[in-house]
Amino acid sequence: MKKPLFLGFLCSALLLGLSACSDGDTPGVKGYGKISPTVDIDGNVKSSRSRVEAGDITVNDLSVKLTSADGSYSNTWASVAEFPTDQQFKVGEYNFEVFYGDEYSEGFEKPYFHGSQTIEVNENLTTPVSLTAELANTMVTIQYTDNFRNYMSSWSAQLHSNGGNYIDYSSSETRPAYLRPGDVEIYVDYTKQNGKSYRFLAATFPAAAKTHYTVTIDLNQDAGAAFITVIFDEATVEEPVTIDLDDIENAPAPVVTYSGFNPEEAMTVVPGYLQGQAPKFSIVAQAGLKAVKMTTISATLLAQGWPAEVDLCNCDASTQQRLTNLGFAGRGLFKNPDKMATIDLTGMIEKIAVVSGDNTTTITLVAEDNMTKASEPITLTINAEELHLELANAQTLIQGDNELTIDLLYNGGDPTGVVDIQYFNDRATWSTMPVTYTAQTSNSRAVSPIDRYTAVVTTPDATSDLKIRAIIGAGSSSATTSANVTIDRESAVVTPAVSEGGAYATKAIVNCSAATSQGAVTGAQLESLLAGSHVYLSTDGGANFTRANATYNSGKQSYTITGLTPAASYQVKVSTGTGSVSELPAASFTTEAATQLPNGNCNGATSVAGSGSNWQNIAFPDGWGTNNPMTTSQGANLAYCRISGTIASSDAVSGSAVLLRTIGWGSGNSASGSVSSGFMKYADAGLYHLGSSRSVRPKGYSDVSGSLNTNDLDCGIAFTSRPSALTFKYKYTPKNAADKGQAYIWVKDASGNIIAEGVAELTSASSYTTATINLSYSAQVKAAKIYVRFLSTCVPDALTKSGDWFTAPPFMNLSDGKYLGSQLLIDDIVLTY
Repeated sequence: MKKPLFLGFLCSALLLGLSACSDGDTPGVKGYGKISPTVDIDGNVKSSRSRVEAGDITVNDLSVKLTSADGSYSNTWASVAEFPTDQQFKVGEYNFEVFYGDEYSEGFEKPYFHGSQTIEVNENLTTPVSLTAELANTMVTIQYTDNFRNYMSSWSAQLHSNGGNYIDYSSSETRPAYLRPGDVEIYVDYTKQNGKSYRFLAATFPAAAKTHYTVTIDLNQDAGAAFITVIFDEATVEEPVTIDLDDIENAPAPVVTYSGFNPEEAMTVVPGYLQGQAPKFSIVAQAGLKAVKMTTISATLLAQGWPAEVDLCNCDASTQQRLTNLGFAGRGLFKNPDKMATIDLTGMIEKIAVVSGDNTTTITLVAEDNMTKASEPITLTINAEELHLELANAQTLIQGDNELTIDLLYNGGDPTGVVDIQYFNDRATWSTMPVTYTAQTSNSRAVSPIDRYTAVVTTPDATSDLKIRAIIGAGSSSATTSANVTIDRESAVVTPAVSEGGAYATKAIVNCSAATSQGAVTGAQLESLLAGSHVYLSTDGGANFTRANATYNSGKQSYTITGLTPAASYQVKVSTGTGSVSELPAASFTTEAATQLPNGNCNGATSVAGSGSNWQNIAFPDGWGTNNPMTTSQGANLAYCRISGTIASSDAVSGSAVLLRTIGWGSGNSASGSVSSGFMKYADAGLYHLGSSRSVRPKGYSDVSGSLNTNDLDCGIAFTSRPSALTFKYKYTPKNAADKGQAYIWVKDASGNIIAEGVAELTSASSYTTATINLSYSAQVKAAKIYVRFLSTCVPDALTKSGDWFTAPPFMNLSDGKYLGSQLLIDDIVLTY
């Protein structure tokens, strides 16, 4: 920004050429003459101030524009010094202008100087031009008295010129704002000491160019009432305006709401191809509508007669009709405005066109009520763009494939149902093809947020190249773009592969790639190809192939074959439907064995370590462990001191079952007839798992409730198959209805990663019930270990030493009396594949 200079003086003239015409001074050029300008700047401003800040501007900062009257010539020079005084111009009438700044730019430090003169260029003569650039906009400064400042906690203002923008004027601002000449409105926002905020129209006054106005906002109090007074300096003829604060504060200020657009973002429209744009305003003024000011900045609308500034509550019939003809629709404005009004600008959008220069349209609304209160301005911004319709990146189709992927570049919003994609058929006409659009990239534009789409088109079964086009609209208003699609006349060959971990016991995952002589087939084309292909299997080393039961995994370029035999060898091929299956590449694989868990029927012989009938340490077949060595490790040889939580049971589906019991045990226990920590030392769940047996309590449990996990034990057995589910039968008798038993399974790979796991909570069941835990594998990797665990309780509270969770041994029962909680019977443990 240039350093400000106090103006109010006449800048010195810059003489760039002779100041008079003379015959014969441009000899030899028939029909042409020269121009010699003398330019001044007049910085004088009418003002009550002795000095006015308008910027450090000199003659050399002025630009020059020369335009012929017939429009055949126009040129602009960045400075007066650059104007070519020796250049020949065609004879005729011209408009010679000098200027600094922008006629339509408003705000601080934005002076607009301008001067113009009509001249006549004569043959073989030099035409003198003498003109002065003057300030062509108006200047407004707002100041506040101490009375106002001391009464309010915060304040600010907005300035608005007829047809211009709304300029924020902060409470600390002292610079003048440069505005368009014409009627200027001042809106004041203030917040009182009690935190309540208000907005009102403080003043409207005519403002002339080359004039600086100072407006003072004052506040006076009289008999308990407060009044705001707006005072104008002598540059205006306006009388002071007094406004009662009670009038401002008695009713809510008018409110303008909106729908169909976002004031923070520009709405983009493509003229002639509109869809879905419906910007609307709603206005509510409880004190009654006095005015609704609509300000429009738009080259295209103003050229059609749309007003730059209009009060919709007080405009004449001809203006109303002009607005209606240009698509404006409103209620509660033109006739008897009351407290509510609506505006619909949907029809107006259809009148917007793309023109040379700025294609931005802004429409700003401010509502004022009968008590001078005003709404915040709401602005609709519209950018008009030429239609962009383009097809790009078409994939090569494989012969027999009819799903084409191609990019659509389009700026008119969602193309679904709007943009058709067609092919040139054998009848030499265009046929529309089914198409699905997916947004590919986006930006922040409010109405057309997506510029690039992926189009998936269903094409005819063509054997020659296709000519296609995208089309929008119909008849003379349609727009099209075309592209050619190559069809590969060779069928693609699919190569199958089954990874080491891709073959399970009864299923296999077949991964696929495909190629033609042109190269690899990828993306949506590969998807389409594989979705229509078939899988063949051989069980005799490739001598014969038959159709397999296979499902295509969409998006994964693979098939899942089911119904396979465990521990069997296979070969697999994938056919696209053309060519001989015998000539296709094959992949070999062997399925896993359908291995079962040891003692899955729970009928294996158990061994007993210890003596007595109730406290035996019962050992189960290899692979299975319990808590028994721990719960029989101390105390007298009595059931309430030493007892196995897991035992064999004849209450089985067939043969034997495993009975898991939640028990109390430990040295010092007694047959007390009741349950408490004083009579029962330890409480533990019955455990039956594929892992080591527990001999001592894990650290941290001491004489409190026992552990419900097995992290302290060696868990799992070697296992190289991957079952799809664990199934078993159970009965469950909880001591407390809130208790639950648990079954848990995991499968790990050679690195110790869990590749599948599942859990089931078991509730009360008085007869044998079947439970299933399904397993889903996170990766195609081989198994190395499996773990299964059953617990008689998985609820921590169930190990609380109280009669709610345990039955106590009868008083002085020294035979089979025991502390007993919930009981779980397990039988027929089966892995399914």
